[in-house]
Amino acid sequence: QLFINNQYVDSVSGKTIGVYDPRNDETIVSVSEGSHADINLAVDAAYDAYHFGPWYQQFTATQRGRILYRFADLIEQNADELALLEAWDTGKVLENAKTEVNMGVASLRYFAGFSDKINGSTLSPDHPSFVSQTYREPIGVIGNILPWNVPLFLCLTHTAMALS
Repeated sequence: QLFINNQYVDSVSGKTIGVYDPRNDETIVSVSEGSHADINLAVDAAYDAYHFGPWYQQFTATQRGRILYRFADLIEQNADELALLEAWDTGKVLENAKTEVNMGVASLRYFAGFSDKINGSTLSPDHPSFVSQTYREPIGVIGNILPWNVPLFLCLTHTAMALS
């Protein structure tokens, strides 16, 4: 199933696709086949969550960082199982998959630490009456397409960047 608006749902079309073991081409699992309609539902849900949900409205930057640190801890606690699944799904050597899980944990922790350190700049334009400021803030929903070769690592990294 797809995970949209904090719940698991079937795709609009009801179609599924197989995820194959690259070693023997056997089906590992069938998953919902997302379509343009499913992407629209996901974007609409993400937009509502961003504008009306608690993540940026109620949680401080420090609280968001703590949550991301906790997420990193949970990934680390389950690293062996996640690496095994990643190796099975992508056909990687298990040691490579373990390295990528550890890199994902490091990335989560990096951006968790960055959560409350995002700031802007005050610039001095060449005029005594003007001050120029930049302020860095989230701008909205992102889309993320993951490649087959490092999906877990990039998912963790991109998630951390978006949520910090």
